[in-house]
Amino acid sequence: MPWVALIGAGLSAAGQIKQGQDTKSAFDYNADISTMNAAITEEQIRRKYGRLKGTQEATNAASGMAESGSFLEVMADQAYEAEKDALLARWTGKTQSTLDEEQGKNAQTAGYIKGFGTLLGGASNFGQMKYGARTGVTNGVIDTEPKTRWRER
Repeated sequence: MPWVALIGAGLSAAGQIKQGQDTKSAFDYNADISTMNAAITEEQIRRKYGRLKGTQEATNAASGMAESGSFLEVMADQAYEAEKDALLARWTGKTQSTLDEEQGKNAQTAGYIKGFGTLLGGASNFGQMKYGARTGVTNGVIDTEPKTRWRER
């Protein structure tokens, strides 16, 4: 039965590795979505400002006021704020995307580590089942005499 334990450990390790890879894929997908959403939000902010600017210019022209002085200052301030908001949306999306990518890498690495640990544990169990403990600690008691399972020849 030692082989069954070893095969089970191998299958379990493969499952842990696959889970890490799948989790990484999910985080990579989320990173792509964050980047796309940020680009959409950035564009929406710029378009909204463009509409506002057009409305203000039309209102100003209808009132007969010249485009100078405080009107230009207000327009410049609004352009600055709109651009700042658009760039903040881009930065926020890029930051989230980077975090998602890093979480994906960490999940994949954890899958490999868990899988390797399972393989080592399975190999250890296989060795103990097949060959038995020769010396060392068994059930918390230090063995002073080597145990052999070999037949005397």
